[in-house]
Amino acid sequence: MLHTPQYLIVSAILIFLIFSCEDSPGEDADAGSGDASKGPENNGDAGTDSDSDTDTDSDTDTDSDTDADADADSGQDPDGRPFTTLKRTVVPVLSPATQPAGDRSEWGLWEFGPGEPFLTRDGLSVGEPSQDAGCEPSSLAYFWQVTDTQIVDEESPARLINGDLFVEAAFRHQESWGAHFLEATIRTGNAFTPFQPFDFLLMTGDMVDNIQTNELNWYFGVLEGEIVHPDSGNDDDPITGIANDQHDAFEAEGLSDLIPWYAIYGNHDGLELGNGPLTSWMQADPTGAVTSALSKAVPPTCLDEPYYPTESLEPERCYLPAKKEYTGNYVIKDTERAYFERPDWLDFHNGTGTVPDGHGYDSDNYDSLKMNFTVDGIMSGVPSILVALDTVKDSGADGIVGQEQLEWLDQELAAAQDADKLIIVASHHPARRLGDDEDAFIDIMNTYPNVLIHLAGHTHENYVTPHEAPDGMGSEYGYWEIETSAIMCWPQQSRILEIVDNCDGTGVIYTVMLDYMIPDDLQILEGGRFYALYDVHSGSGEAGQGLPRDRNLILRIAFTPEMTQILSEIPHRDVEVLNFETD
Repeated sequence: MLHTPQYLIVSAILIFLIFSCEDSPGEDADAGSGDASKGPENNGDAGTDSDSDTDTDSDTDTDSDTDADADADSGQDPDGRPFTTLKRTVVPVLSPATQPAGDRSEWGLWEFGPGEPFLTRDGLSVGEPSQDAGCEPSSLAYFWQVTDTQIVDEESPARLINGDLFVEAAFRHQESWGAHFLEATIRTGNAFTPFQPFDFLLMTGDMVDNIQTNELNWYFGVLEGEIVHPDSGNDDDPITGIANDQHDAFEAEGLSDLIPWYAIYGNHDGLELGNGPLTSWMQADPTGAVTSALSKAVPPTCLDEPYYPTESLEPERCYLPAKKEYTGNYVIKDTERAYFERPDWLDFHNGTGTVPDGHGYDSDNYDSLKMNFTVDGIMSGVPSILVALDTVKDSGADGIVGQEQLEWLDQELAAAQDADKLIIVASHHPARRLGDDEDAFIDIMNTYPNVLIHLAGHTHENYVTPHEAPDGMGSEYGYWEIETSAIMCWPQQSRILEIVDNCDGTGVIYTVMLDYMIPDDLQILEGGRFYALYDVHSGSGEAGQGLPRDRNLILRIAFTPEMTQILSEIPHRDVEVLNFETD
């Protein structure tokens, strides 16, 4: 802990550094390099590790209907099924990277483009499926991942909007649309329900941004179909009228009651600004009226025209001021901004109007205050289990497992393996963000051949890694790690997954990226999507679309002989994602 003289000296240095950076390229981008070579196909590694090219698996394009459909404006097939990115993509006019101020007229602009076909990956060395399997491939699980919604109360005095040196993405242009982004995502997922409801939904953490109670209320309000008013302090109405700016109340549709959902705990769900003590000493009281000296108040503001004369007038939207225009330090107090703690997180997940009660958590979590849990039978009709791991540490954004939890994970996987269950593991942090625990975690996962997938968020990008079997072991000992981009940040995608049995000891995992539709009654989201991309073009944020090898995929997997026999006795179910390709 810093003593008072040290605190004052460090604070003075930090204040100097922060305010000398206020007019950085991340705001005006006058010094932006505009690296036009970084297009959607090769800019997926921004901010990632250098191991992005170590995957040597064979990649094969698979035929797909990639034409933009006649119903492109509606975002749905004629029968009403939403488009996925197999059919239609959202394409930036300028590549999603920092762009020079001279191109500001095209910052934030996007258009619909053709779909992206499946890519087959065999990073676990499974090989081609048999041509004489004797039966049709059968779906074992069809589910959906949504992650890093990071709904934020941008008016909170506990923000650090000038703290980019210490908090990644301390300010985002699009952040005030957070509840609306989740609403559009939920409505899009619900629209698949009449055709085939998802077996379950995994919310893989960082659902709020700053552990504030009002943020968590807005999040649950969207999921439960309540009236959601994403505003704090005063009842702000920067564009006079009803439901015409992102601070107005709206009625959420609510997640379909046919879709059970489970909640993974993220660092932003457990720590102030996702960092805890590393930043909390710099933050003001969230229920107070004065911001930290390291921040400014962000009152809801919509200008009559773009702040920069060269900025596009379209789409019609709440025109935001530049960050440098936020100069005040006073806000209206609001007790609903109070921080919540781990027991409160558990309370929120109990007694909801959605299913199942607890969303994975039970009394053991209250006792331990660890957010580990298991869900038996996660794949309906298939011997299976979901193992959810709490990877949030006491301080800092990246993850940890620790010896006690590594032992817990090992015991749960061993028991599931002995019981001949297929295994899905989920945590907020991927292995590459677990610090010193990375190798031990991967070693445990590779010990059990029924482990198929590790699902994660945190990195805000689409990124898929094969963890091959150890030397001398069969390919069934390998598994796939799948990271999915944030709903808050470009490209704002969720991911549909389907695990399929090929009837020959092998299988595949289909993954399909999903863009949210913008409903007629949520046209203000045009502005939100604009600013999510604008944030990247300005140099403030990074794009997370990944490479084609991280998006629409057919990932080969292998089963043990024992599991192959068990699966042969399970009733056939059609593969739903194949319907995403057909007209």
